[in-house]
Amino acid sequence: MRVEPIRRVAVAGFQHETNSFAPLPADLRAFEVGALLRGEAMARLAGSDTPTAGFVAAAESAGVKTVPLLFAWAGQPVYAGLFVA
Repeated sequence: MRVEPIRRVAVAGFQHETNSFAPLPADLRAFEVGALLRGEAMARLAGSDTPTAGFVAAAESAGVKTVPLLFAWAGQPVYAGLFVA
């Protein structure tokens, strides 16, 4: 008897819309206000018009198990120091 392997893929999304008219650059708080979803909280994206939600829907319809990691969204230019560890 042959057992099919479980196909799993980790999912993360970073969505950014640069609004050059925003008075301040995006810092971590801007992402928390916009959307900063970790793990199972990403289920809130289901049915939305985000690329991440579309990818998850397509993967799951193809029988792939998705493992949600992180989704982040903000609408201002990103503060340069935000990505520095």
